[in-house]
Amino acid sequence: MKYANARRAFLKLSRGVRGAEFIDLATLGHNGNRYKFFRIDIKPKRKLVKLCLAGAIHGNEIAGQRGLLRWMASPDAINEETFYRLYPIVNPVGFQFWKRNNMKGFDLNRFFFDRNAPTEVKVIKNDLKYRWFDAFISFHENWADENEDLYICL
Repeated sequence: MKYANARRAFLKLSRGVRGAEFIDLATLGHNGNRYKFFRIDIKPKRKLVKLCLAGAIHGNEIAGQRGLLRWMASPDAINEETFYRLYPIVNPVGFQFWKRNNMKGFDLNRFFFDRNAPTEVKVIKNDLKYRWFDAFISFHENWADENEDLYICL
């Protein structure tokens, strides 16, 4: 699934989820193309738990993005007492071209504590500034182990 199609799928699904808000945060340019970097907030009636979920930080690891799509398509799976902040595709250009790294060759996962972080990481860090979550979960894949398709970093 190319980036524009995946973004449209998330936009469409977010319209059907109670309390969901689809937000464009930035536009990234690469070789004359533009990729809108987005997030989705799902706001509950009562906020007991706050979770932040991130997928496709490595553009060639799409299990997290696909899992988030399937999860959003199952409204019964969404806890009505949990606030969710989703970054379904952290690496839009890598996702588009099936590359682990971003458009400048950086492994985004390695730059969250770096002052000179790539744009994608800066956008997320700025968006999360002064916000606290009970857990930040980043979805990854492991192709080296045939018995392990998806792993989660807490």
